[in-house]
Amino acid sequence: ALDVSGDYRGYHRHTLGLVRSAARMIEHRLFETRHDLRHWGGLKLRLHAQPEGLGTVTEGLLAVREDGLLVGASATALNILGLTWRDLQHVRLDAVLAESMEQLLDWCQRSTYIPRVVHTLSGQAVWLRVETGRSSSGVHRTIAAPVAVAELTDALAAMDTGDAVLQAAIARARKVMGKAIPLLLLGESGVGKEVFARAVHDSGPRQSKSFVAVNCAALPENLIEAELFGYQGGAFTGARREGAPGRIREAHGGTLFLDEIGDMPPTLQSRLLRVLQDQQVVPLGGGKPVAVDFALVCATHRKLPQEMQEGRFREDLYYRINGLTLQLPALRARSDFDELVARQLRRLVPGHSILIAPELMVCLRRYAWPGNLRQLANALRTACALLDEQETVIAWHHMPDDLAQALAADSANLEAPWANGDEAPAAALDLRSVSRQTIARTVSACGGNLSEAARVLGISRNTLYRKLRDQAGSR
Repeated sequence: ALDVSGDYRGYHRHTLGLVRSAARMIEHRLFETRHDLRHWGGLKLRLHAQPEGLGTVTEGLLAVREDGLLVGASATALNILGLTWRDLQHVRLDAVLAESMEQLLDWCQRSTYIPRVVHTLSGQAVWLRVETGRSSSGVHRTIAAPVAVAELTDALAAMDTGDAVLQAAIARARKVMGKAIPLLLLGESGVGKEVFARAVHDSGPRQSKSFVAVNCAALPENLIEAELFGYQGGAFTGARREGAPGRIREAHGGTLFLDEIGDMPPTLQSRLLRVLQDQQVVPLGGGKPVAVDFALVCATHRKLPQEMQEGRFREDLYYRINGLTLQLPALRARSDFDELVARQLRRLVPGHSILIAPELMVCLRRYAWPGNLRQLANALRTACALLDEQETVIAWHHMPDDLAQALAADSANLEAPWANGDEAPAAALDLRSVSRQTIARTVSACGGNLSEAARVLGISRNTLYRKLRDQAGSR
């Protein structure tokens, strides 16, 4: 115990902070002693939200045994990974990080001093430095060498463009394919939930049967019941004489994908729950129940636990559809942006090598992409359509106007943190060059009207005046 009690008149506001730092230092020393790499052959991971925090008293420490079991941790590491003390000796590394044990070993063999970015399975990015024990000859110990497996070439494998969070989602989806476990896909609009669901279907044992997609938000409330459950002839005014089987029966033997299930009217949630429980559907207008068998995949951009608390989504239905939840990453959080762009360009203009101008590519990487993959695909499709016959490089004038303005605003808002006289790094010079070009292009497009140019760029007139003065002074 650290005793800092004393006369209250000697109080100092930083005392508690000093005690906490001392406690962390003691915790770190005990951890380092127990997992001294001269005698212990597992992995030691140093974790922090920022690369500058690695090696300091604020970092988290994690000990991983040769088989991937977590055997030791500091309180900070447990907090970063969302674990408790009880999880130690029970949870393995692949249950908390998207990166594999083999990947960490590979990094360790290259260099133990280079910080790397890893991702938790919830999508949080964490900086890491990995260390391992060495034998007396100085060679890394062999740890859980992977068994060689045939390379997969199915639809899910085709989605893998290198992002660790998506790779983890794909790996978990594979483990439940063919089992009676429904999938619940979460993510912002446009991240590719339907594409992922279709890839799961096309990669699984039901691939030869139907994949039936229903957008619960797109159908009018008075039609969704007939669309899902089908109806007998003459069941309602306007019904076809021969009736209709309904989308659920059409999915028999295959996969039923319910997109935006969070928008399903509450009155129909109870009927869907009964179908999922009984594996039978009764069409509107009566008739005998019809047995159905399908794999269920649901998707939503809504936070269903919050929807349940506010009474808009049934709790029993939530637990029926929530067999395995997968969070698909937003485009701005993915590490494979360049490969995604390259793949889209190859698909849009097959047989041609289409490139993106470097200064434009810098801005595209930085953009937040609120529409995610859907917005990116539309932007590249438009840009490719605007290319002249002999052009092979997409430039600013090929971008849709609204996106070009958003990119220009981002570029114009760049600030130079090295204004103290130090030489700017090369990457920063590129960004400053993009900022200058964007401002000049926007002012020219506005006919010299600086008020209009500032409005388009999304900055104040004073900021635009200052940037123009700075540019004039740097010439």
